[in-house]
Amino acid sequence: MKRLALLIFPLATFLLGGCVSPPSEKLKVKRVVVANFLEPKLSRFSVGFTVFGNRASLNERVDGLEQGLNDSVKAVAKQRFTDVVFLNNPPPAPPRRMYFTDLSEVYGGFAKTLAQQHQADAVMLVLPRTGFPYGVPRDMMATGIGVYHMGNTAQVEPMVDVLVLNGQTGRRYGFGVALRPSPTVSLPWRERFNDYSPSERQVLIQAIHESFVTRVARTVDMQGFRPRPQ
Repeated sequence: MKRLALLIFPLATFLLGGCVSPPSEKLKVKRVVVANFLEPKLSRFSVGFTVFGNRASLNERVDGLEQGLNDSVKAVAKQRFTDVVFLNNPPPAPPRRMYFTDLSEVYGGFAKTLAQQHQADAVMLVLPRTGFPYGVPRDMMATGIGVYHMGNTAQVEPMVDVLVLNGQTGRRYGFGVALRPSPTVSLPWRERFNDYSPSERQVLIQAIHESFVTRVARTVDMQGFRPRPQ
């Protein structure tokens, strides 16, 4: 695996290097437009001992989740940039492409338009993606926030991409994928989110917020934008 990683990362750098802004341009970034496109919905799955025990509840809208997600994105941005313009009602983002491509090719023009409208140096986009964690069946795909129940344990898995794009060129400042174990909480499977007690719902929402803000922060850090000294 280590040898494979050593082969993949130089290849990715060679192929995608032309799509990344030079490091010196990061120093010029002061004013940033921020938009979060993650909806306050959960896709929950119960992983059974056999396929007959698998269950799913998809795209459940959760009251009280949206504000926390937006606050998390704002907090990450304000820790790293001096002037943040958060869009509460951003215009629709371009649709994702099904095949592999650098996301700056999809969202670069969109980012340049937002930067021009708000006189910003860069644009930070938080976008849902579709995926599943290692070790679960492939048909248990979540878009955005996924929760995977195994016995009386629930694993929270934020499926998100975080892009910081140059406002003039639309190119990414760097690449970052925050791969780390997702948090787990003691919580059994319920058919519907509202079947949980208020305290159980709060436990899960808190785990989602903590997992989400950590994933966003680490991904931005890996693109070269770390918290500013206080």
